[in-house]
Amino acid sequence: MQTALSRMILRPLIAIAIAASLVLSPVSTTSLQAHSRPAGNDNFVAALVALGLLGLIITNEAGKNGGHSGASQWVPASKRLPGQCLKTYRTTVGNKAFFGKSCLRNNFRWWRNLPQRCERTIRIVKRNGHIASRKVYRPRCLLDYGYRVEPY
Repeated sequence: MQTALSRMILRPLIAIAIAASLVLSPVSTTSLQAHSRPAGNDNFVAALVALGLLGLIITNEAGKNGGHSGASQWVPASKRLPGQCLKTYRTTVGNKAFFGKSCLRNNFRWWRNLPQRCERTIRIVKRNGHIASRKVYRPRCLLDYGYRVEPY
């Protein structure tokens, strides 16, 4: 199974190998040909142009896939939190958004793998004015661990 880190390392290595083969292929064919005109700077310039184009392509792909845009970045299913579990709670210190633990337990298969340090117990104010406790997860903390919210 490839991780994001191994993909980040393998893609540039593959691009370098392709670039090297493009650069070295004119050299090997021209040295084997007898009775041809001597190779000037044409092959060198062509190789530089090919490397420049490859660099542009790699940079463009890295910007699309490796950036932090969120929308274009692939996130595994085990890191996609259901959007319906992100709720605004009326707490004793004001309205705050959290992921409810019971909602995640019912709608997110990997809820047991959530980081413990993101879990909190908050005090909410019910409609009748009574105070109750709820187990929740802090969205910012989960975001820092690589979790993303799946829209619903």
